[in-house]
Amino acid sequence: MTYLRISRSSFVVKGVLALAAGCVLGGCATSRPPISPTQAFAAEIARLNKAVDAQPTNAKAYFERAFYEQFIGDANAAMADYTKALDLGLDASWAFDASIKLGALCFDTGRYEQAIATYTRALGILGPKATWRQWQMVYFGRSRSYALNDDVEHAAVDRQKAMMLLEAERKAQPTVGEQVARGVISGLIGGVVGGAVGAATGQAVTSPATATTGYAAGDTVNRILSGDRDRGADVGDAGVSITDGERAAIYELRGAYRSRKGDDRALDDYARALELATPGDVTVSTYLGRAGFKAVRGERDAALSDLAKADALSLGSASADRFVLLVREGDVYDALGDYDEAIRRYDSALKLAPANPKFYPDRWLFVGRRDLYFQRGRAYCKKGDYKRAIADFTKTLERGVLGGVPSRDVYYQRWIAYRRRGDEVRAASDLDMAIRLGYRVTADTQAQ
Repeated sequence: MTYLRISRSSFVVKGVLALAAGCVLGGCATSRPPISPTQAFAAEIARLNKAVDAQPTNAKAYFERAFYEQFIGDANAAMADYTKALDLGLDASWAFDASIKLGALCFDTGRYEQAIATYTRALGILGPKATWRQWQMVYFGRSRSYALNDDVEHAAVDRQKAMMLLEAERKAQPTVGEQVARGVISGLIGGVVGGAVGAATGQAVTSPATATTGYAAGDTVNRILSGDRDRGADVGDAGVSITDGERAAIYELRGAYRSRKGDDRALDDYARALELATPGDVTVSTYLGRAGFKAVRGERDAALSDLAKADALSLGSASADRFVLLVREGDVYDALGDYDEAIRRYDSALKLAPANPKFYPDRWLFVGRRDLYFQRGRAYCKKGDYKRAIADFTKTLERGVLGGVPSRDVYYQRWIAYRRRGDEVRAASDLDMAIRLGYRVTADTQAQ
């Protein structure tokens, strides 16, 4: 899934979300039915069309129009407008957002060479005060684009840079104890003013430029950033040493993307990853990925064999993420049709779930309670326990928009549960809401 970053363009994002909420909920205050977000966004696009016609060099108007086009699913129009905005010299504070969104759209539509060029362009936009997350997003985004473009070496270089930045960021942050101590000491020294200073000095370090280099990777990271910032179009592999483990991670990542598309080449990628990797987290993830792919193909014994290997390896790994392991195991059992076992895995994962969705930047993946309730609800629905399914789908909606599952999909799944339970009134309401939020009705939808 594509990760949508919110920064200087946050007012645009908030405006879009507020507009969507107003469209759906507007009917509560009036007798007229609410319009769909797609209709409202189309009106905004029409407004921006006039702005572009009146001033063809208005880079910001192209950027805003691309944003709305992306939300309604018109990827080609959005890519054209993001590109036009950048070519017109969009202000640097907006240009990075445009580059990241354009790169993600290029990747999602299979334009991998264009995605690579776009992420490389983003490197040239970043300034000395760019945040850790901005650098990481570019390198992870370009890495996966290289991987799907069959360039494993360049993909491994970029992934290694991103992982080095993650580690450097972690070491650059003050601990909770340090933040508290700084705040207390400053507060004692200067009262209210000192407390404010303490709060400021205790904040997390958000930029490599403001971080100390007293950690092992500091100088290397700074060389990488300086080189890529200056050269822009160059890969810039200074200080990066690629191992077979890094290559294994790229093969595993490419296998994961290919498996989502039902591409049998995923099995070759997983096999190559296992050949190159040493036992550890990459191997666990590879076995889990291959188990999921085999489960979808109906190869039950092979899927369970890989699942057992992943579970055994994870027990010996101090850094293995048990939460994600349980989620992915649940997904495998769900694909195998063993819904009771899937539900047990989701139940266990919910006990470990963080308060907010956890973001895995190397896979651009969000996993949180909202997603788990949705997955468990689907398992209950397939099992025929519609009452519990409806309860889980309702919990998913109550948790807002955070997470990886679009609300339209939740309403659609709850429609299925209501309909199969015989509650046609609530079913009709949920289907209507799903459509208003952009769910595309097909013949298969009506046959549910």
